[in-house]
Amino acid sequence: MIAAATGLFGPGWKCRFGGSECDVILESTDGTQTKRVEVKATGHHAFQELKPKDLRADILVWVRFGRRYEVGRGAIEVAIIKNPGRYVSSPRRLDVNRLNAIPGITANQKVFRFESIEELIERPCEPLD
Repeated sequence: MIAAATGLFGPGWKCRFGGSECDVILESTDGTQTKRVEVKATGHHAFQELKPKDLRADILVWVRFGRRYEVGRGAIEVAIIKNPGRYVSSPRRLDVNRLNAIPGITANQKVFRFESIEELIERPCEPLD
């Protein structure tokens, strides 16, 4: 996630480990903005447990590896959800379909698809608003 920060959030952003505060701290390169990021990852089952800390984050990044680790290939999806606690009111287990069924969440997330880890790290995406 940290190596892919510029690609996922745009050239105006950099990341560092968040320590006990959160998984990752996202900072604008001009030093005017800081965001708390929680990162989740899943395989083909695509189930994830969202905990209170995840819901308090400014951004939730959900990396969906699909069957990549089982068969050695396949697309990687990365969903970036701003203010997840606005849409998910309490901790719970979700899969992608249940997440997307939550009212308003699809309009509040960006989903990127990458064919390789290298593409995830190197390909620039839309800048973060």
